[in-house]
Parts: sequence; structure tokens; C-alpha cells
Amino acid sequence: MRPVPLLSRRGQLKGGMTMNAEITKRFETLLSDEKARILQGSSRMLVRDAMTFSQEDLPDEADLAAAQINQNLALRLREREQGMLQRIELALQRIRTGEFGLCMECEGDIGVKRLEVRPFSTLCIHCAEQQERKEKIYA
Repeated sequence: MRPVPLLSRRGQLKGGMTMNAEITKRFETLLSDEKARILQGSSRMLVRDAMTFSQEDLPDEADLAAAQINQNLALRLREREQGMLQRIELALQRIRTGEFGLCMECEGDIGVKRLEVRPFSTLCIHCAEQQERKEKIYA
């Protein structure tokens, strides 16, 4: 994948060019595809989970415990996917408003490699590391 130059604080890409529709569209497509993938996976999980279990269906306590563990895991996965969908939606909104690629904390550029790995990132690597340190202290 070829690196994509980002929008700087002054609305220009590194090298003096302005953000173009092709670059914006690339990230928008990437985010939209990921959103569709998550939603498709969630709908499959919902169909599978529609076949809920009852205690009469499970002959012993071990089967019941295993089924409950699986249900808890499915709920945690759904919560994680919900959070991911919210971050993706925020990134798509930032694309529409022209703020995509700018750190929400310091307004500096978010690195290209970071956006290629996590296109929904809202913090540059420096601010993200600071936030993680604070969370570690107060955790």
C-alpha cells in the first residue's frame, strides 16, 4: 500500500499540496468497508444467538456453564464492535468536515502509518502515548 500524505494544520498536505478527493475517498472507502464487515458479522452473530438455550436443553451444569460463558463472550464481542462502529462513524464524520488526519488534542498531523493501521485514530502517536500513561496511572 502506498503511503498517503496527510492534511496539515494549515489545510495542506506535506509537500505543499492540498488534500484531494482521491486521498479522502481512499480512507472513506476503507472505513466504510470495515463498517460493513462489522455489521455483517454482527447480523450473523445475532442469527446464531437467536437460538438461545434453556436449562431444559442442557443436560448438566457443565453444559449450562459453557453456554453461559459463550453468551458472555458474545456480549463482550458485541460491545467491542459497538465501540469500533462509533469510532468508525466519528472518522467518517471527520472526513466530511475536513478534520480527518488531525489530532483532536494538539491539532498536529496523525502519522500516515498510524492511519493506515487505525484509520479511526483521533490522536497522534505522541498524544495517544500521553493518554495511555495517564490511564495507567489512574487505573
